[in-house]
Amino acid sequence: SGDGMISMFRFENGHVDFKSRYVMTERLKKDRAARRSLYGMYRSPYTDDPSVRNSRRGVANTTPIWHGGRLLALKEDSRAMELDPFTLETRGEWNYGGRLRSETMTAHPRYDPETGELYFFGYEAGGLATRDVAYCVADRDGNLVREEWFEVPYVSLMHDFVVTKEHVIFPVFPTTTDIERLKAGGPHWSWDPSKETFVGIMPRDGGVDGMRWFKGPP
Repeated sequence: SGDGMISMFRFENGHVDFKSRYVMTERLKKDRAARRSLYGMYRSPYTDDPSVRNSRRGVANTTPIWHGGRLLALKEDSRAMELDPFTLETRGEWNYGGRLRSETMTAHPRYDPETGELYFFGYEAGGLATRDVAYCVADRDGNLVREEWFEVPYVSLMHDFVVTKEHVIFPVFPTTTDIERLKAGGPHWSWDPSKETFVGIMPRDGGVDGMRWFKGPP
């Protein structure tokens, strides 16, 4: 849950300059204003200070990407944060011009070097501990051209996914969450060996209605 920081080297006229900046998320701004940490356990707003109970919790601390002329800092439990590519100053949350409905965006999107498209998804897309997953595609110019939702068999830590020439693959392993456990102050993620593993496979150029689920041992 550490606050995101991005670093940059610039090579110019025989010199190298270095710069680093924190990603100024809503969370970091509120912590700095209070001069203390207001946020509790990982992805558990029920453990936060009441003053920030309804605020954004993302820290943008996992992956920076460049796509469609924008520098984005990603963290899978929230939407992307846009940064200025020259100053590294934070421009704000990026929701594809208001078109992205998902509350989350993976920190590990897949870039197609042939088409320039960016493939990504969000899990717990409809909110905390929901089974909703949003499958999304942005064109080479950074315009969101697809967002299709589906439900997974159970809420799982879907940290990554796979995009091949013909398919998109979603893994669902039994590291799970439960809203009642969160409300009771428990951890967001817990291993549950009673559940099976699922792998969802859909045609890359088809819709989520073409998803097929395969299951196996945990």
